Amino acid sequence: MKPTAEFYAEAEARIMRVLLAYKPKLLAAYGTVDPEIKDDATPVTQLDKELETLLRDELQQFDPAIGLEGEEHGKQGNNDTFWLIDPIDGTESFVRGLPFVRNMITLIDGGEPVFALIYKPISDELYTAHAGGGTLMNGQPQRVSNRPLSRAWIELSVPLQETSVFPLVQAVRNVTNGYRTYGDFTYVASGKVDGLLVYKSGGGPWDYAPRALLVREAGGRVANLGSTTYDYRNSNMLATNPVIFDDLMNVISATLA
Repeated sequence: MKPTAEFYAEAEARIMRVLLAYKPKLLAAYGTVDPEIKDDATPVTQLDKELETLLRDELQQFDPAIGLEGEEHGKQGNNDTFWLIDPIDGTESFVRGLPFVRNMITLIDGGEPVFALIYKPISDELYTAHAGGGTLMNGQPQRVSNRPLSRAWIELSVPLQETSVFPLVQAVRNVTNGYRTYGDFTYVASGKVDGLLVYKSGGGPWDYAPRALLVREAGGRVANLGSTTYDYRNSNMLATNPVIFDDLMNVISATLA
């Protein structure tokens, strides 16, 4: 398909109508709800499941030819063009009352993320990006930083409890100004943090496709580790400002080799 600006605008309007209508329920449960623990040891709440159902219903009404794949309710329909849905990204933060909570919907077309909407209900920040159209936050253009490697902060999404990742973390620390684990990738798209490294982090494509598109459309570079290209089905990735990308990827690739 070749989505138009009108298509993206209508999709955004419909998605936000669902999210804003559901927001009072999210805020009422924020920091107070008890989660279930799934088989993969991650938390889920009834709100995750309920909100995903509402989003699926709205997106099916919008264009029934587009398929769906959600974290909580699986896949259906078109396998070439479909919506990836993460109803509450950061459920652990949500149940603890921490602000790193996002609603994320991404359109995949022909194997590529082409549209992403990330809404942060706690801070009321709406990020949108579409292929070739840039990244916006509440309507304002966002750009990655231009800091050099010696000044760079890198957001890590790696299992720090696993000793196997220690050499990688140390290598990143050795060549940068430091790493952070804020749990908020939007800081990279807005230039506050200089890159995102994801390695052995678990999760699904609904977690990482929107991260990649948001950073890329804000002027960043994105690729899977050890590669020059990006496949949204591979969660191991580097997304940074263009100043540091090549040097940092070389350090990472050498360490992992």
